[in-house]
Amino acid sequence: MKHNNEVIIIGGNHHNMLGVIRAFGEKGKLVNIIITSKHKYCYIKKSKYVKNCDIVLENEKEILEVLEQKYKNDKNKPVLIPTSDFCALIIDKNKNKLEKNFIVPNIDNKENLIVEYMDKYKQYEFIKECGIKIAKSWELKITEALIPEDVIFPCIIKPLVSAYAAKSDITICQNKQELEKAIDKYKSLKYEEAILQEYIEFDQEYGLIGCCHDRKVILPGIIKKERIFPKGRGNVSFGKIDKFEDSKINFKPIINLLKKMNYSGMFDIEVFIKDKNFYLNEINFRNSGNSYLYTYENVYIVYLWYLMASNNSISNEKIKIDKSFFFTDEMLELKQLKSKNINIKQWNEARKKSKVSFLINNKDKKPVIYKFIYAIFRRIKNG
Repeated sequence: MKHNNEVIIIGGNHHNMLGVIRAFGEKGKLVNIIITSKHKYCYIKKSKYVKNCDIVLENEKEILEVLEQKYKNDKNKPVLIPTSDFCALIIDKNKNKLEKNFIVPNIDNKENLIVEYMDKYKQYEFIKECGIKIAKSWELKITEALIPEDVIFPCIIKPLVSAYAAKSDITICQNKQELEKAIDKYKSLKYEEAILQEYIEFDQEYGLIGCCHDRKVILPGIIKKERIFPKGRGNVSFGKIDKFEDSKINFKPIINLLKKMNYSGMFDIEVFIKDKNFYLNEINFRNSGNSYLYTYENVYIVYLWYLMASNNSISNEKIKIDKSFFFTDEMLELKQLKSKNINIKQWNEARKKSKVSFLINNKDKKPVIYKFIYAIFRRIKNG
């Protein structure tokens, strides 16, 4: 069956978007992309599955102008897929306007609800209401900088809304002095609000990646994070994906939470396991860079959401993995090696075990080649 709705992927020059591009390409559908970048040299545009590419600044006005000028009059509504928190926020903030011409992710078919739940403290309160364990949290006004009397150390300080923040600004504080120093840094970065969270010394970190539409939740497997970079609170560099049914942890409360929200879109949920119980750490309302990994088992999560959102059947599509497999993020594993977190033997063992990775792809070779060519160009240019 021919699926006529165009796909427009919006996000940064990152393997997150590249994975979405490749997922659609492998299902026989070329895509349109809007890259938010200060540079014209973006390696992901070199994918053979890209039909049209626009590069704009990470700016609401520029993103909306491209959508308005190039795609507004399509006969079948194009499907918008954000791959960054900022782009997810912009789409939801303008939902009522955009949905006249596009199919967009949303919560309960209302504007600004994704934006609302991007506020980490509001998300924390909702998760608690659903009876799910989450680290004790406090909302903090940076301008007032009044540290709650009952704050638990060690704690983590994070910007309240990640769409306007850098992940590097997340800080683990062992005591009040370190927290005060982190607050001073947030003041210098012009943050107005933050969230403090109790630091959970977890036994294992999992990633739950899937999609929802019309209260149907697809969760094809569970990512078990073997190594993360940077250590403590980073992204997975080496891990394993297990069948959802094989988990000894009952994740059904999370599925029920997503159904209760009536969310339509991709999701990436971080979960900590401690003493055989789980703590929900964070829900991201967008595609995760890790979603492409499932294509090794012929599960195309982002394509499933595209079909459901555009009122097409998924009856012929695979929605669960049949077996476990390992994966690597090549770039983060090299950083692990460079930082001496692992040795060459550990690096090589992980490489041999892994069935799929983020960049190197024999079906789509150009992006990784240009990633290194552009890196060399930048180094020469910057001296």
